[in-house]
Amino acid sequence: MPSRSRKETTAASPAPVGPTRAGTGEKRLRILEAARSVCDRLGYEAATMDAVAAEARVSKGTLYNFFDSKEDLFVATVLQEYDEGELRIAAHVGPSEDPVARLEGLLSAMVESFPVIAGGMMVNLQVWAVVSRDTEARRRMFEDLSARYGRHGEELRATLRAGRDAGRFRADFDVDAAADAVAALFDGFVYRSLFDPEHADAPAVQAAFDTLVRERVLRPAAPETPR
Repeated sequence: MPSRSRKETTAASPAPVGPTRAGTGEKRLRILEAARSVCDRLGYEAATMDAVAAEARVSKGTLYNFFDSKEDLFVATVLQEYDEGELRIAAHVGPSEDPVARLEGLLSAMVESFPVIAGGMMVNLQVWAVVSRDTEARRRMFEDLSARYGRHGEELRATLRAGRDAGRFRADFDVDAAADAVAALFDGFVYRSLFDPEHADAPAVQAAFDTLVRERVLRPAAPETPR
């Protein structure tokens, strides 16, 4: 799908510096929320920039100050969810926490993010379908997501290694496999939520994480001494 020359519009782009920074960030977020709402209600093909501008209560010109095209706008709506997930991780995980607390914080942040991510999947899938037809948009989105998954995966691996080296976790588990299992469980539940929401919700994700951590990561409990 052809589009005009693009500015970088991922959620990771720096906001303007100065007194307008807060207002600009709030307006951009309002536009992204409006775009998701319009797409969820009308579908991607029927969602127009005019409809998004009206929903966000901004002019169409303001919309194009932030995003060069409809495609750029909706790619940004997908990436915004990942930004929100990173904020939840930061809120749950402190730099000085021990490995067990840090692992619990990372997993809790993922569980907390689940309803939002699962609830937005129908919009996300429509955006993915559009991105798949545009080589440049696909490259930008894939590079962004690859970097994010890499950062999150390495943070989880570092936590697992630290816990194992400190004797807090089992000595015989595979760090890479455990980290991959966490990601696969989460992503699997997200996609299952589309057609089986009754069995794919935040409590189910939490239960799966608890089982994985208890069975493969944490040190087995010492047997009770007979009295």
